[in-house]
Amino acid sequence: MDFRGKNIDLVGRIRLWFGISLAIILVGIVSWIAFGLNLGIDFSGGGQVQYRIDPKAQSTSAVTLVSQMEEAIKKNGLEKVKVQV
Repeated sequence: MDFRGKNIDLVGRIRLWFGISLAIILVGIVSWIAFGLNLGIDFSGGGQVQYRIDPKAQSTSAVTLVSQMEEAIKKNGLEKVKVQV
């Protein structure tokens, strides 16, 4: 696009640009207050460990295995740990 010879009055409309910027900032602040921050694992701390279990090699079911893991975790005082299949 060729802007040569065109007069665009950006500074004369400073109130318009300031108002648009202020409106965007206010929307961001209101949504931050209303919904909070959704922190990912990199900011909230913690980690993830995955184990692959061969179903043919296991004599116990997955439900039994998960319950055993949850009991062992609770014994060690780790209440916030989630065990998933």
